[in-house]
Amino acid sequence: MSPTVPPLLSELLRQATQDDAESQYQVGVRYADPTHPDGYNFESAMNWLTKAATAGHVRAQVSLGHLYAAGDRTRKVAPEDGGGYEGVNLGESVKWFRCAAEQGNAEAQYEVGFAYLYAAGVEHEDPREAVKWLTKAAEQGHDGAQFALADIYYHGEVCANTDEIKPDLQASLHWARKAAEQGHEGAKKLLGHFLRMAILQQVERQCKEDYPIGQWVRDTFGEVAMGCLWLPFDED
Repeated sequence: MSPTVPPLLSELLRQATQDDAESQYQVGVRYADPTHPDGYNFESAMNWLTKAATAGHVRAQVSLGHLYAAGDRTRKVAPEDGGGYEGVNLGESVKWFRCAAEQGNAEAQYEVGFAYLYAAGVEHEDPREAVKWLTKAAEQGHDGAQFALADIYYHGEVCANTDEIKPDLQASLHWARKAAEQGHEGAKKLLGHFLRMAILQQVERQCKEDYPIGQWVRDTFGEVAMGCLWLPFDED
């Protein structure tokens, strides 16, 4: 006997079969969630999300990108064969993320930027292309993209296929501050690192300038910075 389909899912399925993209998306994300009470089903999730994504549903495109990146959680790949899960296709993942990114979705823009930063699903690393997409996401307030930019500008990036991105501490500080103000832990550590370096420099100048150091800290780093002062930062 087949299991009873919950009423909500049954109604969504009815609408999904009538080519309603939002219902197709809602059905797809339920089947894609291993913790959902309606039951995880990779093939059904792939089917419904693809229908909605092909119809131009942005959130479905993002979810489909994540599904291709994660693979089927019920079918593990043996460690000697690389590990992970069957069904992973990073090229398809980036394809759908790009579809959503081009429609302005910040999460997808972040994922496309990440792909170019680490050559995950694209032919080669391209830090400049990564920065382009990460900046689009960061400007929409995506804290992960903001921190990624802060890290890139702190260290700089060198890649054989593109011009290098030289360290830019002002840009790094700008994005670290933005992400830290949203509570991003990595950004808080980086901001605290900047603050410690800057305080040492400012103390050296203080005897020559009539500028209260407390006011200088608030003007330069914002109120959130003092709480980051002693957070450890891994420069590697």
